[in-house]
Parts: sequence; C-alpha cells; structure tokens
Amino acid sequence: MTPRRSAPTAWNCTRPTASCSTSSWPGTNLRTDRYGGPSIADRATFVAEVAQAVRAATGPDFVISVRISQWKESDYDARIVEEPDQLGQLITMLRAAGADMFHVSTRRFWTPEWDGSDLGLAGWAKSFTDAPVIAVGSVGLDVDVMASLNGEEGQPTGGTRIGELVRRFQRGDFDLVSVGRSQIGDPEWITKMTDHRTSDIRAFRAGDPWLSHDVVAT
Repeated sequence: MTPRRSAPTAWNCTRPTASCSTSSWPGTNLRTDRYGGPSIADRATFVAEVAQAVRAATGPDFVISVRISQWKESDYDARIVEEPDQLGQLITMLRAAGADMFHVSTRRFWTPEWDGSDLGLAGWAKSFTDAPVIAVGSVGLDVDVMASLNGEEGQPTGGTRIGELVRRFQRGDFDLVSVGRSQIGDPEWITKMTDHRTSDIRAFRAGDPWLSHDVVAT
C-alpha cells in the first residue's frame, strides 16, 4: 500500500526500509550520479528524497519511520556507516527530510557498536536526534534472527538480558522496543515477562507450523 493511499485509511504510518538499507550501503550502491558516492550524505540522498516525497503526499500528521541497520543477511560485517559522525550525518539528514522516528535494527541489542562505549546502534542514533528511536535485536532470545531462521533453536534469556534492556531504556538509549521472534514463538510473551513467569515462555522455532515457508526460507 502506498503512503498516499494509506493516509486516509486505518494506516497512519509508513516505514522506508529496503531503500535505506540498499542505497546507503556502499556494497550495493555503486551509482556515480548524485545518488551515489563515497560519503553517507551522498548515498542517503535517495532515502531522504523518499521521505520528503512521502511527507509531501501525506501531510504533517502522517508518521514516517525509517528503519536503519548495519548488517546484511549476506554479510554480518557490513556497515553503512563506519563511525559515529557518519551515523549522525545520516540521522540528521533523514530527520530534516521528514522522518518522525527511527527503527534501529541490530542482531543483538546489547552489542556495542563502536569501541570506547557500550552504546548499541540505537543508543548512538538517539544521541543524534530528538525523534523517538526504536531498538530491536534478539530481545528475549540468546541467538540472532539468522541463526533462528537457519534452524538453530534459541532459548529464552529470562530476566538477566531483560534487565540489560531496561537499563539501557532508563538511560535514554531508546524510547521503544520492538519484539519479534519472542512474540511469534509465544504470543503471551509480554504477559509472562510481566508476571515473572519466564520459565513458562515458549521459545521461537523456525519449524513452527504457523510460520509461512517464506518467513523461514534460507
């Protein structure tokens, strides 16, 4: 559904994802025109123009969320930005273009993004913006998403890792948390976590029959 069509309906937000990941990574953006180049400001031009076009088509009350990630399914070491200043340029550029929030995806939310600080990518993003930041990355599980989809069975991490999530949230690293596989594996995950029934949580399994083949395909 396009933003213009979704604006008058029950849909009240949109999230450019593939455009940011593909055009911002030098491994896939090989363009030599104004949409490519050595700097993140060059490579993010297309994403910024998408955000501007969505804003123009939908008006000021439509929420635009941009998903940002470093790693790629084919390359866990891939980086769209190599240092914090470059991330700051990207966040500032997209915010000015109309982004209302940033959904920052990592394989593991607790992993420091750069040496010298324990900030994850979401924490670094938040340091550069007044916009809400969403953190995501193996919340509640001990293996990352690609390991799960390749058949490795993750185990719930219980309160210890959630305590780290809460610590980072209270520190102001992010404003919201996205929980994917944990809730797919157990739709009552939030209730069980709230009630401290972590031993009752059912872990995500790629072979669960309610998952479509497309979701678990490798």
